Amino acid sequence: MIELLTNRENEVVAEISKGYTVKEAATRLFISPSTVDTHIKKSKKKSGARTLAHLSAMFVLSLENPKGFYKIMIVILFVFAQCLILMPRKINVEQRQRKTVRVSRSMTNRARYQITA
Repeated sequence: MIELLTNRENEVVAEISKGYTVKEAATRLFISPSTVDTHIKKSKKKSGARTLAHLSAMFVLSLENPKGFYKIMIVILFVFAQCLILMPRKINVEQRQRKTVRVSRSMTNRARYQITA
């Protein structure tokens, strides 16, 4: 199948097969998302694939070493999982303990302050 496609179409299908979205593939290849869509449509037409998943499967199986491709994907997923684990997490405002000051006015217009936790 690789022989049927142009170099750019092969690059686009490779990025999509790695799990990148159309926008991410466009960013990585420095082209617009509509160009990526065009390359995908032409690739599906040339290869006879009906869906993007079928096109990706055909691409991976047409590689000389498809097992090597899966090994690379596992490494990429492992690194992605590590990034998610090590990413700092935001603290919700509700979890923060703040002291609030409430002001209540008495009938004599003097302010009394109540500090609550």
